[in-house]
Amino acid sequence: MSPVGNTLRIRCRQFPSLVNCCTLDWFSKWPAEALLFVSQQKLIDMELPNEEIREELAKMCMLIHTSVEEAADNFYDELRRRVYTTPKSYLDLISLYINTLDRKRKEVSANKNRLSQGLKKLEETNKQIADLKVSLAESAPILAQKDIDLAETMTIVERETAEANIVKAQVEKEEEIVSKQYAEASAIKSDV
Repeated sequence: MSPVGNTLRIRCRQFPSLVNCCTLDWFSKWPAEALLFVSQQKLIDMELPNEEIREELAKMCMLIHTSVEEAADNFYDELRRRVYTTPKSYLDLISLYINTLDRKRKEVSANKNRLSQGLKKLEETNKQIADLKVSLAESAPILAQKDIDLAETMTIVERETAEANIVKAQVEKEEEIVSKQYAEASAIKSDV
């Protein structure tokens, strides 16, 4: 059990035999060399650019833990409250660093992959745009010729439409005459 927090104190009050019938082993602080050795062993499997960085990381972990212990002692001196730093908290510090580094590496790798995919898509799009510009430049004379042909066709259609309108007007006049003659013929037929 860790002395951190009120859990140990509460359990000792609830179960007095923990104090009376057990031996309490209070672990003393780890020396700086032991902290450095533990951090070196924990960081040995990590992928790092070189051994100098691994050594500096191990020293940093040791320095953080010892500075927290010193701050805890100062806190006790000033406020008379204990703050415990245990070997487990040191191991948690190293594990937290390893896990955070691994998570950040994965995030960077994912961002890198997304960025490279985006750049590939941009390159493909630029290539397609260049191809479209070339095909547009090639088809521009054809389109100009089609416009000329369309204009000629439109003038022919307008001329034929005008002729058709004249013929339509004549047909309508003849239709009126025929319908009058039909009405007269129907009237004669009914008289007969």
